[in-house]
Amino acid sequence: WMADMEFEMLVMNPTLTKFELGFKTFFLIGSLVALGLYAWTFSKIPQRLRSYDQKYIFLHLIFLIGFNDPFIAVNILKPNFTTALFTTILSTFFVCWLLLYWLVTWHKILKSTGMENARVKLSSKRFYAPKIALVGVFWIAVVAVYTYHRLELKRDPTWALSRDSQKFFLVLGSVVLAFILFWLLILAVLSVKEIRSMTRRHQAMFSVSFVVAICAVIGFVAGVFGPVPFNSAEFVAFYTLLNVYVILIGYLHLPCQHTALLGPQKLSEEPWLEADVKGTEVDDHF
Repeated sequence: WMADMEFEMLVMNPTLTKFELGFKTFFLIGSLVALGLYAWTFSKIPQRLRSYDQKYIFLHLIFLIGFNDPFIAVNILKPNFTTALFTTILSTFFVCWLLLYWLVTWHKILKSTGMENARVKLSSKRFYAPKIALVGVFWIAVVAVYTYHRLELKRDPTWALSRDSQKFFLVLGSVVLAFILFWLLILAVLSVKEIRSMTRRHQAMFSVSFVVAICAVIGFVAGVFGPVPFNSAEFVAFYTLLNVYVILIGYLHLPCQHTALLGPQKLSEEPWLEADVKGTEVDDHF
């Protein structure tokens, strides 16, 4: 009866392991350098003049370090469940954080189109709570599926998720991810009119963010961010895409050289920068 059975075994050769160690170390060092440069420039701007996007991107760069697998050397030389679990938690949290960022920033664009109820303030719980809850449930589901996947593979190397009967978190995560994608598409469509009135730089940033958001969703569906990627080329491509995206938007949101060199005292003397205190946008000066 075993003649009709087909066995498949996936292995990683030493060359691929060295390559993974090399490119993850490269991006880890790059993210540390990017965070240091951004923090140095960001610290020169007074608190009241820092835009929401600049604060979000500062967190992007912090979470990017976790996504770049700071435990890569331990996972290769002395693999254990604890560091593998931390790697799964940090990598999935970063991508889920980006999903939350896109939901928040794209929704904020609608505040000036007249399509949103003016009584729903951007700082209210009604604005943030649904998004945080939705992305939070998705993150928990993804961590549960990936952790269960890793434990079952350790117990039985022939185990396959497609043949497993325990699919509650997999179904839950799929449904929530589909809803997040639908929400992002609706926000993108409703924001088209407002986006057309923006500068070309902001239009380009939104276009890049839209493409990366779709790719991130596809990455989850294809299992690229899973504990055992099935395709190394896809894994490297998605990994590179997210790193380049975060560093790129971080560069585009850096304060200009003139603003950064003014310092806190001289900034208070610039009347056009005081607009942010009243709640208006000053992104064109950064």
